[in-house]
Amino acid sequence: MTKSYGLQNQVLLDQLFELKSKEQELQDENNDLRKKLQDTTSCCGDNAVHMSWQDGGQCSSRVLHPEHDTSMQIGPTWTS
Repeated sequence: MTKSYGLQNQVLLDQLFELKSKEQELQDENNDLRKKLQDTTSCCGDNAVHMSWQDGGQCSSRVLHPEHDTSMQIGPTWTS
């Protein structure tokens, strides 16, 4: 029975190690993304959220207004 507990403990320790490694990777990625967001915000000011995918993530003076973009309409288009 002790051998069984030893094996279970080793499996749990291996899982714990893997989770700790994954946690560290995610924290590093989160820090990188936070820095990237700060750099983008300093580049574009408060309009960083309004950047377009078409701009390739570059700063643009163009602000997107999805509520006025008819290409994003869902459902049938009614004409009079």
